[in-house]
Amino acid sequence: WYGNMVDQRTHLPTFSVSNVFDWNRNVSKSYNEEHLKDVEFHVDDINKEKGSSYQVLKAHSYILASASPIFQAMLFGPMAIPLQSPQIISIKETTPDAFTALLQHIYHGQLPQGSPAILLEVCNLAHRYHLQTLQTACEDKLRSCEPLSGGLLSTCRAVARHQHLDRAASIMRTVCRRMLVRNMTHMGVGVVRELVNTMESEDDLLCVKYLFNIV
Repeated sequence: WYGNMVDQRTHLPTFSVSNVFDWNRNVSKSYNEEHLKDVEFHVDDINKEKGSSYQVLKAHSYILASASPIFQAMLFGPMAIPLQSPQIISIKETTPDAFTALLQHIYHGQLPQGSPAILLEVCNLAHRYHLQTLQTACEDKLRSCEPLSGGLLSTCRAVARHQHLDRAASIMRTVCRRMLVRNMTHMGVGVVRELVNTMESEDDLLCVKYLFNIV
């Protein structure tokens, strides 16, 4: 719902930065300045049971707002709580690792790494907060990823959970089907058997059907 507030947000002052390199270096350096961080994210883990403990991640509001119009609306728009310091924001439907990767990109320009499931989680956050450069980087990584990294069932679940990411989901469906066909004579049968054995519910079966386009 923050997306509907972007056009209503209060604009931050325009910074006069003569040297972009110095600006980026200072932003990266500020990542370790804990005493100046004024936003506290309580990040739930979608892979754990509901109600389990969250992970606390801190950041600087002005850096987040300069990187994302959604963060700007959240932190400086009409729904912000200016007198609360730090501002506490609950983040759901993701993982702490993925949100950390998002912050690492904002502060350091780092590109995402990890299994397809992790890349999809980061891609979803990039989509949520309108970080197009990060979203494109995730999609490029998915094109050359190893579907079995982190477990094929984990990949199936992540793709099914993020069907709204049209490009990313389409990329993973293509990559996984090509992997299965390519390895069918060597390991494809074993991959399918292991996948079936690790399924825990009917939802898992639906995830597998979606990924491999099984009717």
